[in-house]
Amino acid sequence: MSSTSVGPDDARPSVATTSEEPSRSPPRRVRGRSRKNDLLSLSVSNESSDIIDPATVTPDRLTKRTRASRRLAKLRELEDKKSPSKLETVDSIPQFELSGGPRPSSSNNDGDDDERYFEVNKILDRRTRKYGSETAGLRHVVEYKVSWKIPLRYTGDINYSNSWLIAENLDQNSLAEAFKQFPMEADPPKSSDTKMKCEEVDIQQPALLLDLNDDLSEDEMEESEDEEVEELIDDDEEAAETVKEKDPDVSHLEDSDYDFPGTVELVLGARTYRVGQSYLSPDKRSSRIYLLSMIKPIFRKAKCQVFERMDECFAAPKGRESHWVMMNEEIVDLALLKHPCKQAFQTFPMKYEQGEDQRSFSYYNESGKVQFDSGKPTALDLYCGAGGFGIGLKAAGFDCKWAVDNDPVAAATLRANKSTTGLRVYVEDVKSFLKNSIAENPCYPKVGEVDHIHASPPCKGFSRANRNGGKNDVNNNKQTLLFVKAVQHFKPKTATFENVPSLVSEHSTYLKTLVAHLLQLNYQVRAKVLTSSDYGDPQRRRRLILIAARQNTILPQFPSPTHGPGLLPLKTCKDALKLFETHDPSFVKHSGSVQVGGLVVFNHIIPRHKFNDKDFELVEDEPSRTILARTRPHVHYSKQRFISVREAASLQSFPLDYQFFGSLANQFGQVGNAVPVKLAVAVSRAAASAHGLA
Repeated sequence: MSSTSVGPDDARPSVATTSEEPSRSPPRRVRGRSRKNDLLSLSVSNESSDIIDPATVTPDRLTKRTRASRRLAKLRELEDKKSPSKLETVDSIPQFELSGGPRPSSSNNDGDDDERYFEVNKILDRRTRKYGSETAGLRHVVEYKVSWKIPLRYTGDINYSNSWLIAENLDQNSLAEAFKQFPMEADPPKSSDTKMKCEEVDIQQPALLLDLNDDLSEDEMEESEDEEVEELIDDDEEAAETVKEKDPDVSHLEDSDYDFPGTVELVLGARTYRVGQSYLSPDKRSSRIYLLSMIKPIFRKAKCQVFERMDECFAAPKGRESHWVMMNEEIVDLALLKHPCKQAFQTFPMKYEQGEDQRSFSYYNESGKVQFDSGKPTALDLYCGAGGFGIGLKAAGFDCKWAVDNDPVAAATLRANKSTTGLRVYVEDVKSFLKNSIAENPCYPKVGEVDHIHASPPCKGFSRANRNGGKNDVNNNKQTLLFVKAVQHFKPKTATFENVPSLVSEHSTYLKTLVAHLLQLNYQVRAKVLTSSDYGDPQRRRRLILIAARQNTILPQFPSPTHGPGLLPLKTCKDALKLFETHDPSFVKHSGSVQVGGLVVFNHIIPRHKFNDKDFELVEDEPSRTILARTRPHVHYSKQRFISVREAASLQSFPLDYQFFGSLANQFGQVGNAVPVKLAVAVSRAAASAHGLA
């Protein structure tokens, strides 16, 4: 005699067989238990029971077993649609490739661009998200939940999470499989369509249940139908709750955010990370905000746009101190981002970069373009001195048409040299020059005529070599801000500024004010301390260089070094002075003219006083120290004397035929105050690139 025990839903009924004829009537179900669970229990029981003697299986029983298997297959098919099965093995899935998904790495890194992508293993789920605004219009974006294959060469963490991807990021084969598995009518209904969804269940589901119950008796069918109606009512209520829970919030993503390939959303623990969300910095000492721009699910990291408060940067325009400026993107562990940023923040329309040494920074946008001029771009040289930077402007392709300096002797030197032909020199201070130009004096340049401005204002007040100060230091320091006034008036496409490195440290107040005003004028700014020996000058002179460009103009990069380790050899003192080793210099009362290689060279003059131990002696096979504007220059490395004006000019890379005028103090002053010529050429060429000059 056979017996069937019915336990709880998770218990397995056991079926024992004997030699007696089995019962032909189907077992009675416990009230409140679904037919579906009975079939599943029957299947488990049959699979786990002993082998049944074929002689004891009647045709009627065989028919019932066959029907039960069919019903079970249909139920399992429904179960597979509602809850996806476990991931299949790598070998049993076609090789799909995802455009823009996470990438494997054999070195546990973040996934370099030259690595191939992970492959989609299975499409697990589908949903529709809204993004946009009510005023601009809402759009629906389809997203698919996918699992990933693990490449054989992957040695990282295999406990990766499933990911949501927008449909555009699936390859053709995966997208076709997704369409087949989740047709368009499978879209999650809106909350207003809940009733329609319930009606569809009422129409379709009973037909399937009637088919499954076609071999039951009338009493059992009536009982089954009553239970199925109760289940349908429960299912409808659950469906309505599910629709309410899954009704998507409106996303703040823009159209461009969906153009970037990658994971849209990732759930880790109790947190959901989504592209477009912003988080406070994990470092409590930092005020930065991290905006998720791309999620890397395999490594549980995200590429983030970093925002910093303007008042935490080098300088901030007036009224923008509380705004936020975008910095370079960073890869951040998602586990570190725990505190969402719940308040809106205003952004500054430029990006900001800060050097590690705190001596370089940039404010720039990425929309600027090269401005091609009809002819040579024109240049204005403020505080021109003897013309060291002017030589660089001309070498870079600029037409240096105007120069301003209040030193008449330096102006005489500038006019006397052939390299300055066509230059109009104004012997007056910059403030007076700007006043005349603003008054539209016909002898002065007009707005729109100047394409580039350079300024090298007096640096004595900022220089560390000036240890005693002076009565003109404060006035000279204020000359720095006249550069901003010139930019505001002439509105050039580009501008450059040169001064001592201490402007970014001890005297940063002046530079911060200058940068803040330039940003207020919508000029991009880049500043860095450069060393002249890196560009071919036989002198280690460090200068602060600032490059500015209008908002619609590309902001030039700083020139790359050309000399140094792995590059051209550094120019040494001997390289610059060996031409004069066979020519003795003259004293103050002589012109100092000597013939070098068939060329008459002037200013080979030295002071009469003797050097002492406090004077610096040059090293033959190294670049020189900074050339100073004083009559006690450096001591020659082998001649036991001071270097001459001409030798100092050679250490500044002035051409051999460049002649200086005035007293010995004037000549040493003009040379010492000049910008090293090779450095000036490199910076000028960088600025010229924004004008389309190679």
